[in-house]
Amino acid sequence: MAVSGARGKMVGMARESVRRAVRGRKPRWLLTGAVVSLFGYLALAALAAQQQIFALDYGTRAWVAILSLENSSVRMIKKRRILRLLY
Repeated sequence: MAVSGARGKMVGMARESVRRAVRGRKPRWLLTGAVVSLFGYLALAALAAQQQIFALDYGTRAWVAILSLENSSVRMIKKRRILRLLY
């Protein structure tokens, strides 16, 4: 029982410290500024991630396009060699 009583006191002290931090005007403005900064940071991180994904997608598409062009040119060369052999 003594352990749970100590935990209850710690929880009560934590709640009291949070209440003290939120009561005044300056702490509210500081907390509001911190929350706004956090959301701004998250928005910038999302934009940066989107740009990285877009760059990866663009690079992959370019790579696939190059491979498909090379593949089609190889097919054309093979067809020409076969036609030369036949005629």
